Amino acid sequence: MQSRKEYIETLRKYLQQGLQGAETDYMDEKGNFHPEWFDNADSIMSRAGKEELYELIPDIFKMLNCKDGLLRGQAIITLSFDTRLQSPEAKDIAYKMWLEDEDEDVRERALRAWTAFYTKTKDPKVLKELYLIIMSKKYSVAHKFEALSAIFDITREPSKFYDPYSQKFCNYPKKTHEEFEQLVDWEEIKSILKKYAPNALK
Repeated sequence: MQSRKEYIETLRKYLQQGLQGAETDYMDEKGNFHPEWFDNADSIMSRAGKEELYELIPDIFKMLNCKDGLLRGQAIITLSFDTRLQSPEAKDIAYKMWLEDEDEDVRERALRAWTAFYTKTKDPKVLKELYLIIMSKKYSVAHKFEALSAIFDITREPSKFYDPYSQKFCNYPKKTHEEFEQLVDWEEIKSILKKYAPNALK
């Protein structure tokens, strides 16, 4: 049976293989996309919190520079959620990735990661920024839904209209800006902001 140290070293090697694999070959010998190196690295980061793999935090930070967007996105989520391996140093990185990453899906996950640091904080500056996102057509609808969800995570306010598991909020990335605006109870959102971030409405 492997010792803890040996187990961590084995996982560390898999993460390194994932980082190196993204630099070279995306196909295995059978022509399948995302071969074993991808699956191993993705799996390790997915279960990192449950297994309390804190020794791997420096290695997962390296994955933020991975050429594979899915692994890059998984890494920032892993380093940002308190159910995984939340690391304070990842907060500013998540924000920067949301603004600058070349991959739209990574930016979406980075936004989710950044706001995870503010869950239950009722932070007025963050709420103002999220409100600006949902009000603007500059951002994708997927980003707007992430921002909307974060407003409720941060304030812990109940909602009469927002239920991420309801049918009307399914397949949200495929919805248009107009459909998004029709789904939102703007009076409820403004009431929440008036309570926690009144400057956002000015």
